[in-house]
Amino acid sequence: LANPLVRNALLAGSLGLILRRRWATPLLIVSLLAVIAQDISLFVLGSAAADPIAMTLQGLVLLIAIGLVLLARKASRLGWLR
Repeated sequence: LANPLVRNALLAGSLGLILRRRWATPLLIVSLLAVIAQDISLFVLGSAAADPIAMTLQGLVLLIAIGLVLLARKASRLGWLR
């Protein structure tokens, strides 16, 4: 997670989920969009497409970001967040 926007939004969104705050959902969506932008820059514009380790780790980060957004949306829908 080299991009500070991705790291900070992900950390703040995760902290918001732990504290059960409603603002966690938009922050996690921003972090997901930033992860997608980072993946595009790494694999389309950069040369990381040849590195299987980079592809695996970025895929894992993307899956975690998607999972956190889905969890935040479910928590919001079920009234877990204040």
